[in-house]
Amino acid sequence: MIRLIFTMVFTILLGLGGGYFLWGGRVARLTESLTNLTLEYDTLRTELASRPPRSTEAGCDSGSAAITENLGAMRGDLAAQKLILEQQGAALAQLSQGRPGASCDAATAQLRVDLERCVADKKDLEAGALPTPGPRGPGFATPPPARGTIPDGAAPTVDPRYGGNQY
Repeated sequence: MIRLIFTMVFTILLGLGGGYFLWGGRVARLTESLTNLTLEYDTLRTELASRPPRSTEAGCDSGSAAITENLGAMRGDLAAQKLILEQQGAALAQLSQGRPGASCDAATAQLRVDLERCVADKKDLEAGALPTPGPRGPGFATPPPARGTIPDGAAPTVDPRYGGNQY
């Protein structure tokens, strides 16, 4: 039992030692590199913050003014779009709740009146009370006399327009 515990402790210590031997140097170098990079970054940031702006950077004020104007215009457009979206959302909420506005009620009433007029006009047209709308083409006001009635059983005459063909 003691021998087993001794073997387990020895194996664990051997594994830790081997791991440190194989990976410890790499981890140490990586840690050192990261520390150096952090120090260089901090030094560079303090150096740039302490310097006065260069003469070429002073001319950027006109460019930054144009950018500021563009941003202001974009903000105005976004505010207008937000207002439109809020109005549409309110209208949609009102319609989804089943309470249409007075304009919808008026339009529905007008459509019902128009539909009743159309139904009445259709009935009048079917009954022949109203003449058909639109320009009238060539036609007869009264029906033409019936064709094909031959008095006294005489033979029909051949019309030359049809090449001598009878009916």
